[in-house]
Amino acid sequence: MQASCAQKANMGILTDATTNHHVRAGLRLNMAKRFLDQLAKVPEDELSKDSLCMICHRDYGTDSADVAVRLPCNHHVGLECISTWLSPDKRDCKNSCPMCRRVFFDVINEEDEEEYRREVLRRVGQPPQEGHAQGDNPRWYGYFLEAAAEQYQESLTRARAFLVRNTRGRDAVEREERFRLSYPTLEDMESHIANQATAFRTLAVREVMLYFELGRDGFLPPLVGHIRPLNAEQLEALFRELQRRGAFEPDLHPFEHYEELTDDQMWLLHREEGESFSTEEGGYWSLSLA
Repeated sequence: MQASCAQKANMGILTDATTNHHVRAGLRLNMAKRFLDQLAKVPEDELSKDSLCMICHRDYGTDSADVAVRLPCNHHVGLECISTWLSPDKRDCKNSCPMCRRVFFDVINEEDEEEYRREVLRRVGQPPQEGHAQGDNPRWYGYFLEAAAEQYQESLTRARAFLVRNTRGRDAVEREERFRLSYPTLEDMESHIANQATAFRTLAVREVMLYFELGRDGFLPPLVGHIRPLNAEQLEALFRELQRRGAFEPDLHPFEHYEELTDDQMWLLHREEGESFSTEEGGYWSLSLA
């Protein structure tokens, strides 16, 4: 006897409609981010003294209006406000100019949804085959895809925020602008963000792999039981072994932001950046899975 929709919801199993909702929300978020990343800042000398954000009706430079950007229809609006306006997290999220209602990007179709599904699974991983699901779990694929899409979007958001935060600038607005202008194309920026997001998602796995590799000669306590992310003691042991092997030597850290950092600080920075150590070619720090 098949479970009802309510029973499936109680078991944490998604219906096709729910899965499609999450897929569309994730895809819409990607489309909104792509649109926002292409908006140009309006120079202050082009704004009149009484210019207000059309959404919050406040002066530019305040908490909500922050910086003015120009929409394709030539109207200007606060970047933070238009970001919220387009957010798929809002029930009444919009897809057009608040003033003239010009549509910014197309309605999502089935082809877009399928392409987004493939991208999520390519970046996050394939689920177990649906036939392997047990008992009353016929929607395993939908559940996996929803969870994967959520993880994928969270990692993209974290990666973008991290990269902007590490861009030189006097304040958050200038860092954001310099970050967007530092890439020759939007595709280059999206690729960099996606790679950084992958590094964040896979760091725990790469550290376990590194622990196994460095522990072959007996200098690290053996991992027993089920394989899981390293605990605090194991991370400390891994750090000490990396120290012993010279992983924090100056010749492996030729960049300015590593100057005058202690080994502990370098270790924390590498982990914050999603980097793990490779023992190949004399050793180097990298985002790579290789």
